[in-house]
Amino acid sequence: LSTPLRLSRARPPHTNTQTMSDSTSSALQALGRLSRFLRGIWGADKVYRSLAYGSKIVSYHLSQHTPANSERAKHILTTVQKVGSGLSMTRCCLRFFMGIDYALVVASPNAERQSSDWRLRVASRCDDISALSMIAYNPLEMALWVNYMSPGTMPEHVSTPVELATMWLWVVNLVMDISSMLLCDRLAAARQRELERSYVTAAPSENVAALRDELE
Repeated sequence: LSTPLRLSRARPPHTNTQTMSDSTSSALQALGRLSRFLRGIWGADKVYRSLAYGSKIVSYHLSQHTPANSERAKHILTTVQKVGSGLSMTRCCLRFFMGIDYALVVASPNAERQSSDWRLRVASRCDDISALSMIAYNPLEMALWVNYMSPGTMPEHVSTPVELATMWLWVVNLVMDISSMLLCDRLAAARQRELERSYVTAAPSENVAALRDELE
C-alpha cells in the first residue's frame, strides 16, 4: 500500500458527481488559460491571424463557387473579404513593434536550451524557430499591407510569392507553438506525477495507516 500504483488500484471508482465536478474544474482551467493567452499581445495576434487567414480561405472558396447572378452570394463574399481585411489591419497595428520581442527571444541566453530534460530542450528550440519565423514574417506582412492600402505599390509577380511565403511562415509558427505547448504540458504532468509519488513514499506511517483504514 506504500506505492501509488496499489493505492490507485484500491481507490473506489468516481461517482457521477465527482466526474461532473472534475469536468467543470477542467473546463474552468481551460477557460482561464485561454483568457490569459488572449490577454497578451502574442495570444491576441495568433487569434487574429487565424481568423484573418480563415476568412481568406473562406472567401477563396466562395469566389470559386459563387453564382454570377446571385447578389446575396456576392454580398456574403464581399463581407467576408472586408472582415478579413479589417482583421489583417488590426494585426498590423497590434504587432508593429513585436519583431523586437521575437528578436529578444532568440538573442537572450536561455538555460532551457541546455536542460537535462529533452522535452525542455526541444520546446526551447521550437520557441526559437517560432520566433525566427515571425522575424521573417513581420516585414513581409507589413509590405503586403502597404500594397493593399495603396494598390500597385508591389508588382503582382512579387506580391503573390510574398503572400505564399507569409502563409508558410505562419504555418511554421503555429506548428512550433503547438509543439512547444504540448511538450511543456507533458513535462508538467510528469513532474506532477513525480511529486505525487514522492509524497506518498515519504508519508508518515500514521498517514499510510489512515489511508489503509479508509480504503478497507
